[in-house]
Amino acid sequence: MAATKFGAGTVTYTVDAGTPVSFEQEVKGGGVEHEYSEVGEDTTYLDGVTDPAGETRADTLTLDCDFDLGSAGFYKFLFDNDLKNATVEFEPNTATGAAWSGTVRLKLPDGATADEFAAKMSGTVEHKFVGPVVFTAGT
Repeated sequence: MAATKFGAGTVTYTVDAGTPVSFEQEVKGGGVEHEYSEVGEDTTYLDGVTDPAGETRADTLTLDCDFDLGSAGFYKFLFDNDLKNATVEFEPNTATGAAWSGTVRLKLPDGATADEFAAKMSGTVEHKFVGPVVFTAGT
């Protein structure tokens, strides 16, 4: 098995059916995370058979970034579109072609910070998918 490597890839957002905007030059790591939650409770019937509780899955796009704080940068895009829905396509390696796409809720990162003088302004962006996420397997 050959694991897919991160990069060179793309991450592209489209807000309100406008022009797609890409920010791969600011993304240094990332992925899609899945979290499961139980819904309801197990049900045990008189014959001893147990029907397990249901489950739901929440998917989140997480990107580790070095921010360009200029007018065309990712942080400004997120600031201007905070709490809006956008379509996104995240392809971590264009050579393999695997990708996730769907609608996400845009949110600012928890912060844009630097640990020391002359360090890059960095932060982590987390966008929850709204509705189903589509995974396209690579070649």
